[in-house]
Amino acid sequence: MTVLVRENPTAPVVAISLMLRMGTRWETRANAGISNFLQLMVVRGSTSLDGTQIVSAADRMGGSIDAYADADYAEIPATALSRYWGEMLDLVAEVALRPSLPDNTTQAVRDFLVRQIRNRADKPYDAAFDSLMGRTYGDNPYAWDPIGLKESLERMDRAALLAHYRRHYVPGAMVLAVSGKVKNAEVVAQSRASVRCAAGRAGARAERDGATGTGNGAGGAHGAGRAGADPHGRSRAVADGSRSRGDEGRERRAGRRAGEPILLGAS
Repeated sequence: MTVLVRENPTAPVVAISLMLRMGTRWETRANAGISNFLQLMVVRGSTSLDGTQIVSAADRMGGSIDAYADADYAEIPATALSRYWGEMLDLVAEVALRPSLPDNTTQAVRDFLVRQIRNRADKPYDAAFDSLMGRTYGDNPYAWDPIGLKESLERMDRAALLAHYRRHYVPGAMVLAVSGKVKNAEVVAQSRASVRCAAGRAGARAERDGATGTGNGAGGAHGAGRAGADPHGRSRAVADGSRSRGDEGRERRAGRRAGEPILLGAS
């Protein structure tokens, strides 16, 4: 994993972004939408925190945490007051390295995404844009929106998400960027410690559970309800789980083995 640090001593906040080499580009028609689906799930609960606890932890730090996938990348972005940068880094590691992917929440989020696809078909701009991309790219992954295709999403289950997670959440495919009132050396050291701690706890939990998929199932579903009117939104108060290339694209922010990452700090 590569770590990039931008020191800004005047900023009272810190921004963290964990970028992954995962997105529509690495999908096929058989699993179209699985990257965004997986990202929506990782913030729904870890093996020790449910969705509500994840959101509450970020709230206490004066910030937020989210996750989504686009065509060429996936991201877990987070913000916090600068004095909590270490705790927020731990939370990002918790979400990224110890997702529980509970079955009941998986079904609820999948159903929500299928409804979003149906809703897109009723919106003239989205329908026209999807038709244009389909005609332009054919079977190339760029042909569909990151939200995916109805026929592929309906077949996805926890096993498929877990396989996709193991394929893409690997140290060599990750870049961690931290900007704010932080010190380069401290961020690099904390990144190493956070990854080791989260990975170690994940391994111990997997042994106890016997790789049966147990964890914060009910908790994850409860956490999904935190978003109010839309119980299956990404996190906090973000209501729409889709990532439309059209109207939302302009507004976007610019492992398999739990080993120790390679950390390269640069200020």
